[in-house]
Amino acid sequence: MTEFSHQIALDRVEEEPLEVALSPDEATRAGIASRLGLVSLDSLEAKVRVWFLKGRRTLALEGEIEADAVQSCIVTLEPVPEHVSDIFAEIQGAPLGEAEALALFPDHPDFDPDEAADPEPLDGDGIDVAEIITQYLSLSLDPYPKTPEAVLDEKVSGGASGVEINGPERDPETHPFAGLAALKSGPKKN
Repeated sequence: MTEFSHQIALDRVEEEPLEVALSPDEATRAGIASRLGLVSLDSLEAKVRVWFLKGRRTLALEGEIEADAVQSCIVTLEPVPEHVSDIFAEIQGAPLGEAEALALFPDHPDFDPDEAADPEPLDGDGIDVAEIITQYLSLSLDPYPKTPEAVLDEKVSGGASGVEINGPERDPETHPFAGLAALKSGPKKN
């Protein structure tokens, strides 16, 4: 069981959208914050519309999220407040064609019509809209929160990313990849 759950029985969903507004209490927000690795989740308001298409074979969902969260700075670990305001849309069940999917969600710039060709299956006799909200909240958060004064010490390197974070100098003989370097250079000669 998740910390935030709101099941909707599929037999309650019709072709006209069923609207649900959720605002979890403080204890529930604390559970969500813990799950998502946040310092705190001070507010969360969400609205979701759910309806069936194609003779009850495809379920459409669209919603909006407003939240105030606090994450830890990736450099200093100081608290970084963030306001999240996002929209989402998805389908579950039978696939839709690209044109049909684009027509269904014309106002959702993040909706990928390619996902409509291979949507999540409809499992069971209900759907947990709170779990979907939690997942979209997670995707909406800044993946690299940083305080304005935090600075990464970077230098150009030949690594795959092109950026290396400076750290203590390492002895080439004790570096974690020293053994791999030895293998690359070939066997030792006596």
